[in-house]
Formats: sequence, C-alpha cells, structure tokens
Amino acid sequence: MSGGSVWKGDIANNLDLTIEVKTVKRINLMEAWRQVNRDASIAHNSPVLALHFDHMPKNEWLIVLHSNDFLEYLKLSPPPA
Repeated sequence: MSGGSVWKGDIANNLDLTIEVKTVKRINLMEAWRQVNRDASIAHNSPVLALHFDHMPKNEWLIVLHSNDFLEYLKLSPPPA
C-alpha cells in the first residue's frame, strides 16, 4: 500500500490505523516503529506494527501499538462480568 496515496501501511483498513507487517528473523524494533509511526502521522491515524518471527507458529503474531492507543482500546472493552 506504500506510494503516493494517504495509505502508507501494508494493510488497508477502516479502523483508522496504519498497519505495518514485518515477517523477520530479527528486527530493529525502534527503526520499524519509527517507520510505522511516521507513516501514521502522514495518514493522521494510529500506528500498529505486526511482527512474525521465523521461529513462531504460523498463526502467531506480536502486535506493537502505542500505550495511549492500548489504553483507549481498553476503555472500549466491556467491563468484566
């Protein structure tokens, strides 16, 4: 999705997120975070970094998001019963 459009992440979505996907053996986490954060700033939305390391099970991913966004998502979840 990169290029001249407002969509800068790897996954187009209607969630107001810039989602960057990395499938790697190793990663410079801060460099990857700076990339998705910069792209999200251009799109005026929130950054999300999805990571899949080579040794992980096929359907398992690590998701990195800003702490403020995480807290906002927690506020949206229903209280425990």
